[in-house]
Amino acid sequence: MGVRRVCGGARHGRAATDLRCPATGAGKAAPVSCGDAVGTPKGYKRHLRAKEEPCDLCRAGTAAYIAERRAANPDHRVRAARASAARRVAMRRLKARHGREYASLLRDARREADL
Repeated sequence: MGVRRVCGGARHGRAATDLRCPATGAGKAAPVSCGDAVGTPKGYKRHLRAKEEPCDLCRAGTAAYIAERRAANPDHRVRAARASAARRVAMRRLKARHGREYASLLRDARREADL
């Protein structure tokens, strides 16, 4: 008999490929891929790659990580705003240099998006 991984520990008696997480809700354990990274951003990303709804532990762990990063980097919004402004300036310059090509690409993209 293989080992069955369960969020927060291991259980014996099931195949190793049978991954279940009790943290996803009462009575509706869904297959997860967070494995030993449960409650971390890595586990959260594994859920997303597997096209699953992240379990509560992974969601809470990722939210805490993001809050901690933002608290440690209070000027992140200023840097993001400056980067966005730089992209807008570059786009205006690019449009000025290659106006016809930009207009053609924009027209094609709008057509593809059914706008």
